[in-house]
Amino acid sequence: MRAANQGARTGKTHTIGFNVALPFEPTDFQFQDISLVFENFFTRKLAFCKCSSAFIAMPGGMGTLDELFEILTLKQTGKIAPFPVVLIGSKFWGGLVDWMRANLEAAGLVSAGELNEIEILDDADSIVNYLKRRVPIPDAPIAPFCLDRTGHTTV
Repeated sequence: MRAANQGARTGKTHTIGFNVALPFEPTDFQFQDISLVFENFFTRKLAFCKCSSAFIAMPGGMGTLDELFEILTLKQTGKIAPFPVVLIGSKFWGGLVDWMRANLEAAGLVSAGELNEIEILDDADSIVNYLKRRVPIPDAPIAPFCLDRTGHTTV
């Protein structure tokens, strides 16, 4: 999340961090204009779904996979509005999506073509161009949340 917020700050836009309080990892607020700290992953994922216009996943571990599959499940079941899902890094993600096609789609466990809604891209220009075509950009400013005196909110 740090890299995404740092990039957004470079682009002169507001940055929002959806952080999870973890006992083994310090929270990094350095590039966040608005910081939300969640006590558990469930409420963080709910906020992602409520506040996002697209879901972009960088290579990551179990938490990234958990969030990715939650988003894909909610899209599949129509529980959230359809929005773009972009996986960054074909070398990292390609094998997983190939496996899903060969095993899930082939067995009828996901609808034919459903996995085509996942876009795997490798370079920043492709990602930006893809999102510009798929995501409307509102002109309205970001409404501030109720923040404590440190500028952070616990959800």
